[in-house]
Amino acid sequence: MISAGGTGGHIFPALAIAKELSNQYNIIWVGAKIGLENTLVPQHGYPLETVSVGGVRNKGIVRKLSLPLTLLRSGLECLSLIRKYRPVAIVGFGGYATFPICITGRICRIPVIVHEQNAVAGMTNKIVSKFANRILSAFPNVLTGSKTFLVGNPVREEIIAAYQPNKYQQPRNDKLRILIVGGSLGAKVLNDNLPLTLSLCANSIGQVTHQIGRSDVEPVTKSYHDAGLDTHVNVVKFIDNMAEAFASHDLIICRAGASTVAEVAAVGIAAVFVPYPYAVDDHQTINARYLSDMGGAVLLPQTQLTPQKLAAIISTMTLDKCEGYANKARSLALLDSTQQICHHVKQVIGDR
Repeated sequence: MISAGGTGGHIFPALAIAKELSNQYNIIWVGAKIGLENTLVPQHGYPLETVSVGGVRNKGIVRKLSLPLTLLRSGLECLSLIRKYRPVAIVGFGGYATFPICITGRICRIPVIVHEQNAVAGMTNKIVSKFANRILSAFPNVLTGSKTFLVGNPVREEIIAAYQPNKYQQPRNDKLRILIVGGSLGAKVLNDNLPLTLSLCANSIGQVTHQIGRSDVEPVTKSYHDAGLDTHVNVVKFIDNMAEAFASHDLIICRAGASTVAEVAAVGIAAVFVPYPYAVDDHQTINARYLSDMGGAVLLPQTQLTPQKLAAIISTMTLDKCEGYANKARSLALLDSTQQICHHVKQVIGDR
């Protein structure tokens, strides 16, 4: 039984583990009644059961006062699911449903494994980790104790395969190729600032791909046109083949979600991280520091982002400098995360 929901940051690593474990086990997914899991999980062919649970952080007093009743109801729903499916283990990746299913699972003496994707543990995983049989962490020193193991974040095989050891040494005439990624929702701050930024360092850049997410293509395209960069920039809503995008660019400018940081390290590409400043506990900044503090990326806080400052950073990014960042990032990657997590799950099941 796998529980992950709410955002892609919880769901995509869980999907990688579900795919690997499905060779040996039947997968049942437990999520909330609202959240991205309701779309993504059925698309990948896994049965989804939902429970009545939601967040209370930064919510109103009525939501907080109703929490005991909500937990009781969701606990009873989880008990019904456990009796129905009789899981041999529950693997929680975070999200609203992870809390009640893991709590109920332990009461029923079902082994519980929890995986924390970020460099700062979420509230659910902090609580669940106190009674979990095993705690798996993507970053060092996030959750501690004798039951805790550093395993990294799962990265898709095609991303790992896109790594090119001599990428920055290959002879070519074009200039720095830049990939700008704001995630599936896009990043307004990047959409607003990059046209002027790139116009200030136009002599340093070659081809640019800018993924804008759900935003309208027209305004961003017009901004690049007004900046005189029509021939340089390809503006797209989504990138279907991220492995190819990583392989065909020298520098990525992006947010610092846990999966993004893991992919940047695994594929070995120079990065300028602009963390989302309103993430819970500012975890994106801490994620980015895992690479930037070791010389594996550049960290530019959104509060310090100006077109002039970002253009100055890009202008210093020679291919040799990009190679240095990329090689250091790659050296920090945990490439066997999927295999490690599945090993721990199977080991806990075997210890029952």
